[in-house]
Amino acid sequence: MGRFPVVREGLELPGDRVNFAIIYGGGWNVSSYSILREAAAFPGMNAFVAFDHPGADLYGKSGSRTVRLATAGLVRGPGEDSEEYILATFRTPAVVHFACPHEWTGTPPHELRIPVLRSDLVLEVVNDKLNTSDAVRSYASTAGVDLPLPRERGVPQAGMPADLDLLSGEAEAALAGLAAEGVREVVVKPSSGERARGVGFFELPSGQQAAVDHAVRLDLESRVVIQERLHAAGPEDFNWRVLVALAKDGQPVVVGRFARIGFGDDVEMVADREMLGRAGVSGDAAERTLQRLDEVSIGAFRAVVARAGSRRDFPYQPLGGGSYALPYILGVDLIADARVMEVNGHEVAGMWTDDRLYPETIGRSSRTVLESALAAARSYRSALQAGL
Repeated sequence: MGRFPVVREGLELPGDRVNFAIIYGGGWNVSSYSILREAAAFPGMNAFVAFDHPGADLYGKSGSRTVRLATAGLVRGPGEDSEEYILATFRTPAVVHFACPHEWTGTPPHELRIPVLRSDLVLEVVNDKLNTSDAVRSYASTAGVDLPLPRERGVPQAGMPADLDLLSGEAEAALAGLAAEGVREVVVKPSSGERARGVGFFELPSGQQAAVDHAVRLDLESRVVIQERLHAAGPEDFNWRVLVALAKDGQPVVVGRFARIGFGDDVEMVADREMLGRAGVSGDAAERTLQRLDEVSIGAFRAVVARAGSRRDFPYQPLGGGSYALPYILGVDLIADARVMEVNGHEVAGMWTDDRLYPETIGRSSRTVLESALAAARSYRSALQAGL
């Protein structure tokens, strides 16, 4: 945050509020500050960063149930405009009513029936690109909606010991299938991963052997996606990130939208209408483009929910109602004519960037999430108090 916190012992948290915790166990994301900043001033919430560690003092009892506790945390000071942060132990360990876990340790959140920003069930869909594509295709077919995807092939993960000749043959077959459909540029990337790790770009047929070799290296660690490389119309190669959040009425709504130019760590983030202007799109065409991005992104969100909700071997539901199939926010990545590249399930999925690009509506994505989270947290607390 750029400043030292005030240090206190035995802080008493207001008991009439629910406890909204970002549980820090590692893997920090700067965008977490966006939701913490809004949650700290959100009516009815104690919002804090709870420090995680593998210890028995993180758990307590409420009736017959085990609950997650926070014994200390970084708390924002009182007042909507406060810039004071208090690093404190709590006089009474705080029961966490809603969690945004970063590298959660110990008992999985769903086994405690605590509401979380995204569940392990959702992550099984969105953390694997091939799973996501399959969910999108299935939902589009069932619901009769248009959710375009890039053409792609998957290569199964290698067994151990790995047969490299077999892996090469499977990668060659996948590339040949795409080439037969007219694909001349491909992206080869791990099916599981983030921040463009392991992504390679290749032209066909000249780069076919290099693409095969790259796929084989990746395949030793995860399944591989070989996908046609698409380019957005205009002078710059860019793609879109659309933030879709769960509104308090239980329906997904678009709460943020921006473009990303470049690749890897060298990426420029651009506001949506500025990007359209740079691409020469204006007037009614610009409005249609934005509407199309929103429609496809909401469809992708629903596809993830449908796939997660179809799991019959995941018996857990948040205490007090709700569903672990419902993520509170997802970031949908699209390219070209609104084709779904992937869905990002990270806790905050670009909120910080959206706040920075649109200072006039700062916090819009976080507030939508917090409205839904507040209802879930209250239901969880009420169920605990009722001894359910």
